[in-house]
Amino acid sequence: MKMKMFFMETYKSPKSGKTNLVFSEEKVSPEVVESVQQHNETVRSGNVMAKFAGKAVQTYGEFKQVDSGIQVIVPLNGVYNFEPSEIDKMREKKHSIIKGQPVTYSSGRESTFRFLGKLDS
Repeated sequence: MKMKMFFMETYKSPKSGKTNLVFSEEKVSPEVVESVQQHNETVRSGNVMAKFAGKAVQTYGEFKQVDSGIQVIVPLNGVYNFEPSEIDKMREKKHSIIKGQPVTYSSGRESTFRFLGKLDS
């Protein structure tokens, strides 16, 4: 299914190191995306402190999710480093995406909001 979608963010795949593009049905401000990325970086680093049974413990917390409607991840076949100005330009207009299958996590559960897709050239 072809969709016109907004560019949301780019990230490196933890497994392959290749670049992934994330598109969303709704427009998401760069500030919101950045706050989610910062939150997730803190979570991954194990720096979220909490009190449990009177002790200070480190926790992974929860990953924040942007309210952006359907999200489609487009995996790129390589590593790409986009300049901030290029990312700003990509956010200014909608892009033509072919929506594929839901992402299946290693646990076997299917994502309810992220789909694997490809760019419609």
